[in-house]
Amino acid sequence: MPLPSIGRPTVGHFFMPRIISLVALLLLAVAGCDRAEPVTEYTVARQVTPERSRMLAAMIPIKQAERALFFKLVGPMDAVSAQAESFEKFIQSAPFDASGMPDFNALGTPQWPLPTDWTRLPAPATALRLFTIQIGKPSDNLEVAVSAVGFDVERPEFSTLLNVNRWRGQMQLPPMARIDLEQEVRKLPLSDAKVGPALMVDLLGDFKVKSMPPMGAMANAGPQGASSTTSAPPERQPVGTTEARPVESGSAASKADQPLTFDVPAEWQPGKAGGFRFAAFQVVDGAQKVEITLIPLGPDGELLSNVNRWQGEIGLKPGSLEEVQKQTKQIDVGGIPSDYVELIGPTDKPNAETTIAAIVRRPDRTWYIKLRGASDLVQREKGRFDKFLQSVKFQ
Repeated sequence: MPLPSIGRPTVGHFFMPRIISLVALLLLAVAGCDRAEPVTEYTVARQVTPERSRMLAAMIPIKQAERALFFKLVGPMDAVSAQAESFEKFIQSAPFDASGMPDFNALGTPQWPLPTDWTRLPAPATALRLFTIQIGKPSDNLEVAVSAVGFDVERPEFSTLLNVNRWRGQMQLPPMARIDLEQEVRKLPLSDAKVGPALMVDLLGDFKVKSMPPMGAMANAGPQGASSTTSAPPERQPVGTTEARPVESGSAASKADQPLTFDVPAEWQPGKAGGFRFAAFQVVDGAQKVEITLIPLGPDGELLSNVNRWQGEIGLKPGSLEEVQKQTKQIDVGGIPSDYVELIGPTDKPNAETTIAAIVRRPDRTWYIKLRGASDLVQREKGRFDKFLQSVKFQ
C-alpha cells in the first residue's frame, strides 16, 4: 500500500507545539500566584530609653558659720516633679535662731512642718549629713538629704560653681563656666529674712554617682528604713566635730576617747574651734595672721576638688587632676601615707596668702590639717607645722 502524502508543513505545524508549551507555562505561573507564601517572623530588640532623672538641690550659705546647708532630692523625673513644690516650701520654711543658725529642733513642728508623706529617719547625724527625710514608702527609694558643708562665704560664687558642677557631673552633664551661673542658679527667698536666699538648681540628666562629696569632702550615705517619728535631733552638736575635745600629747587628761593626739608648738595660740573644726590654732604677727585647723569629715577624701577649692581661696585658678597630682607629695602622718600640698597665692597682689595642707585618710573619716594665711608668716611657720604633723598619733 502506498504511503499517504505528507505534503509541505504549514506555519501552524511549526509554531503550534511552542505556543502550547508557552500557554502551559503561563497557566502554571498563574496557579503559583494563588499559592500562599510562608510568613517569616523576626524578633527585633526594642530600644528602651532609660528613664531620665531630675535633681533638685539648694544651698543656704550661713556666713556666721562659714558653711552652707545643702538640700538635695534626686530620682526619676516624674517622682521628683511630683515633689518639686513641697521641696521648695520645705526649704523656704526653714527657721533660724537669732544668731542666724538653723533651728533643727523645730523640724516636724508647726514652725517647720514636714510635707505629707515625708518622714524623718531616726538616725544620728554623720560627719556631714544632718538628717535624711524619706518620701513615701521605703520601696519608693526617694529621699531628701540635708547636709552642712564648708562654704567660702568670702567667695560665694566659687563655692557655688564647684557644687553646681559636682551636681552636673552626677547627672552626666558637662561642667559650666562661672559666667553661666545666673542662668543655672535660681534665688529662692526664705521665710526667715535673717538668712538667704537659697540658691536653687534644677537639673535633668542620667543620675549616676560614686560617693561624690560636697566641695570635695565625702558625705556619708544616709541610713535606710522608715519611722513615723519626727523627734528633734540631739542638742545642736556642731557638725563635723566629735564630743571629745582635742588633747595635746603632754596633757594629763584621759586620751582613751580621743581620736588623735598631737604636740602644739609654744608659739601657737588657741584659735577659733567649733563647727567643723576639731581643733584650731593661730599665729599673729602685727597685721599678719595664719590659722592652723584640723577638720574631720567623711572617709575617702578626694584630692582634686579639695586642692582646687583651696587654690580658689587664695586667688589661684583650679587645675587639672594631672596638675594637682604634680603639686602633691606623700608624707607620713600618724603612720598613714597622706597627701601634702603647698599652694602659694599670687605674689603680685596685696595680702598674698599661702596654704599648706595634709589630707589624711582614715577608714572612718578623712582629716584635713591645714596651715593658711599671710604668705610670709606661713613660710616662717612651715617648719613648726611639719613637726606638728609628725607629732600626730591616732588612737
